[in-house]
Amino acid sequence: MKNKQIKKIATFLIFFSIFCQTSDISLAKTTKKSMKTTETNAKTIKKTKAKIPINKNGDLSNHLSISEVFPNPKGKDIGKEWIELFNQENRDINLGNWSLNINNPIKNTKPKTIKFNDKTIIKAKSYLIIDASNYKFSILNSNCKIELKNFVGEIIDKIKYENSEENLSLSRIKISGQNKTLTTWTAPTKGIINPIYHEISGKIEEKNINSDKNHQSYLRITTNDNKPLTINLPTKNNNELLNNTLKEKDQVLFLVEKNKEKQYRLLDFKIEKQHLEVAKSKPTNENWLYYSLIVVAMAVILLIYLNNIKYKSV
Repeated sequence: MKNKQIKKIATFLIFFSIFCQTSDISLAKTTKKSMKTTETNAKTIKKTKAKIPINKNGDLSNHLSISEVFPNPKGKDIGKEWIELFNQENRDINLGNWSLNINNPIKNTKPKTIKFNDKTIIKAKSYLIIDASNYKFSILNSNCKIELKNFVGEIIDKIKYENSEENLSLSRIKISGQNKTLTTWTAPTKGIINPIYHEISGKIEEKNINSDKNHQSYLRITTNDNKPLTINLPTKNNNELLNNTLKEKDQVLFLVEKNKEKQYRLLDFKIEKQHLEVAKSKPTNENWLYYSLIVVAMAVILLIYLNNIKYKSV
């Protein structure tokens, strides 16, 4: 009996020993796999962290400008709008952490911010197009203010408008020979130089305004330095206001654009000195009758006055 019990115990101990060894091996393998998984996860986290871009600050400059804004394309606006920046400097500028803020100044809502990373470079004397299809933004068609800020938060340039014109750009235009610019709606010039306008002062010598669209209306002037010049008038300016406002011999400051053929086109004008003609009225029968009645009346009054004096003296 004792031998049987001893055999059973021995058999149990052998199986138990084998089970423990097997469990240890499985546990070791599981632990090893777990350690490998942990190491792999750690590597993945490391790789993921390494891929996150660190946006460094770019360069500081006071010579960047918002040169053109295209807010209202023909048809649907989504993805077709753009903002053009110009670098006036002779060096490339890194726009890391610079931003464009688009806001409605009347409603004072939270601005839409376009932030640039440190891979955004604007080349020297060049343009950079901020396209809505890439940066996912929209520009307001009315009551809009756009500000360009550097990474310190300083406003470097801003542009605003109350109402936009469809399929036209709000452009910064240089006045030739002068250190000034104006902001006006023009045909889009995406990524290329904006038009240059000219201010010319002169006296109108001849005015030819034709209602027929097939014939060019024009003004012939003599400039202040005694040079003859012809200024063509766009069809939209051939109206009563222009016809009745500008007269021959008027001294006028003209804002004009010169095309490739070196022809000048009128954009706007300001009358500096109006020519006043003294009207010489010709005598008419009505005038003679009027003056004659005045003379007769005065003669009657004089006779009555003299008679009164004579009567008093008697």
